[in-house]
Amino acid sequence: DPITERPLYLAWLGPALLLGQVAVAPARRGILLPAAAGVLLLAAGATIQRVRVWTDPLRLWADTVAKAPHSSLAWNNLGAARREAGDPVGAAVAVRRALQLDPANRTARLQLLELEFSEPVATLQGREP
Repeated sequence: DPITERPLYLAWLGPALLLGQVAVAPARRGILLPAAAGVLLLAAGATIQRVRVWTDPLRLWADTVAKAPHSSLAWNNLGAARREAGDPVGAAVAVRRALQLDPANRTARLQLLELEFSEPVATLQGREP
């Protein structure tokens, strides 16, 4: 699943060595400290943004669906997050999308049944994700 797998590929060995050489070049010119500080600030900003996404399940799964729109697992988890946030209609829409992508997704099917039993069916119809 591309959402959770981040394998280290042997193909990255060459680019990693090249990037290492590029990173060492500023040290030879005496600008290592400012360059390192700049990289550190950029990394800190990116980390703060990702932490903001990862600390909220609704934001996390909405971001995941935006990046992997063909993942049944992502849509199902977005449905669970919407349900937890008190949006049963949005949850049903997301779970239905999960089932469109993978009709054999038993977890999504069970979640949709739970939603339909907990809410009037008419309120869960129709809306786009």
